[in-house]
Amino acid sequence: MTRLRRLGALLLALGLLGAIAPTAHASSTGTLGLSVTARYVDGGSGPLVGALVTAENLDNGLVYPVPAYGDPATSSYYQAIGLPFGRYRLRIERLGFATMYWPHQYSRETATTITFGNAVGCNPSDSATCDLHILTAQSDQLVTVSGTVRRRTGQPQPGAVVTATRRNEPTFHPSAVSDASGAFTLRLPGGGYDLTTPNGNAVAQEVIEVSGPTSRDLTLLSVPDMAREVLVATGSRQASVFWRPPADDGGAAITSYTVTTTPGGATCSTSSTSCTFTGLQNGQVYTFRVSAANRIGSGAAAPVEALVSAGAPSPARNVRVTSADRALEVTWSASASDDVREYVATATPGGKSCSTADLACSIRGLRNGREYRVSVIARTPDADGVPATAARPVAPLGLPGAPRDVRVTPAPAALKVDWRAPRDDGGHRITEYVATAWPGGKTCQTQGNSKCTIRGLRKGTAFSVTVRAANRAGVGAMSPGSAPLEVTDGPAAPRKVAGLRARRTNSAVVATWRPSERASSYWVRLRTKGQAPGTWSVVRVARARFAHRGAGRWVEVRAVGRSGPGPIARAAVD
Repeated sequence: MTRLRRLGALLLALGLLGAIAPTAHASSTGTLGLSVTARYVDGGSGPLVGALVTAENLDNGLVYPVPAYGDPATSSYYQAIGLPFGRYRLRIERLGFATMYWPHQYSRETATTITFGNAVGCNPSDSATCDLHILTAQSDQLVTVSGTVRRRTGQPQPGAVVTATRRNEPTFHPSAVSDASGAFTLRLPGGGYDLTTPNGNAVAQEVIEVSGPTSRDLTLLSVPDMAREVLVATGSRQASVFWRPPADDGGAAITSYTVTTTPGGATCSTSSTSCTFTGLQNGQVYTFRVSAANRIGSGAAAPVEALVSAGAPSPARNVRVTSADRALEVTWSASASDDVREYVATATPGGKSCSTADLACSIRGLRNGREYRVSVIARTPDADGVPATAARPVAPLGLPGAPRDVRVTPAPAALKVDWRAPRDDGGHRITEYVATAWPGGKTCQTQGNSKCTIRGLRKGTAFSVTVRAANRAGVGAMSPGSAPLEVTDGPAAPRKVAGLRARRTNSAVVATWRPSERASSYWVRLRTKGQAPGTWSVVRVARARFAHRGAGRWVEVRAVGRSGPGPIARAAVD
């Protein structure tokens, strides 16, 4: 029924307009018909009744009412007859809805203009000059946007002007002022907005998308706090000022620092945390004021006083430290003072140091893996400068030693290898082991485990295995090669040799034993009490001869087959 009533109203309006059209042409006036639709927050739409529609003549400055056609309580069609020819801007107002300018704009400055005039063959539904226009428009229901404006301390900010700028129509920017509790409320049509709150030297900005009641709190930005830990190193006719950034940047990134001197008024602006002044007067006490700035403005200045004299040199700069084996390599940039005779680099803890007239030296005798913080001082004949310290502690780092006690067990077409970690890891954890079978160079590797299996070995070849460890510094020393072994095709290792006897002659120790099944060779060695075991020797028969070098010894023998060595047999020397 609503559509039928609207259609009837439009047809009636067209009939009336057709009846008065000749008179309108004669009197240089036009007629406007406007059908207005309401768009609601929930996405629905319907006729907008009870609206106040006006037509502003941009040529004579007069505003003409465009009243509802028919019953104002039910009609969403509005009509004005007898409008003078000219340019018009249409405004639609309704409580609870956004004020609109035809066809669908919120800003008066950018609203579309309608032109009335005499044009042959004009179409009433387009924007060509014509004395008859039948138009449609849409008005959006307003949505509540609310929140609280606060300072970074959490305190509410009364009197802040909150502005919502429509992103696709920047000239539409309604505002509200926060009350005593910092609360604000805006009534906006749906869409995207930039919500800003300028308030003296503080500002907050949020991007919001309005499609229903929206709550958004705003926190005001501010200027930065004062710079911290301001230090001054003075030299002959110069001073270098150093500081740390403020504890609070005000919510916006620091863009620059400014340092001023009193007396003299010299100024230094920088984005770093140091400034150097030259041409100062020796014997004069200067006040240096450091202020930080962000996009909001400059914060309070942090003052510090210093006496400029020819005594202490300005510090070295850009201290860099790299690791070496039981040492640290230190480099730096020169002091700004021209009378520096020596630089001294010191490692803490321990206090070991190196000195030079150049810009690099090595601190030696340090412990691998232990972190040291290094500082460098510039030294003149009269005084030492302020220490310049590297940005972070560094630990010396060397290559790992050789893995220990390498043991090899034959397996079918493979050798199983295990070992113990090096006594010295070079100051950093072992990240990799590599075991290599010689000849051929086949390998296996682990990520820190102490065992692996070398596969793909050929039967009939005796292999010796070495192991190397690696850490962050690189690959360390190679272990001694193991006794040569052949891979097996599956049989068990030989049993412990039987009948082992050892006797001493005038020039040697002779050992004999009964041959073992599955033994292709024997490992033998002569041991002395209180001494480390020697290396194994390999023999092919059940007899071994050792050079005679003293008493208190015994002989050890292992039978070796294709699957590896058997148990150790021992016999004291007679």
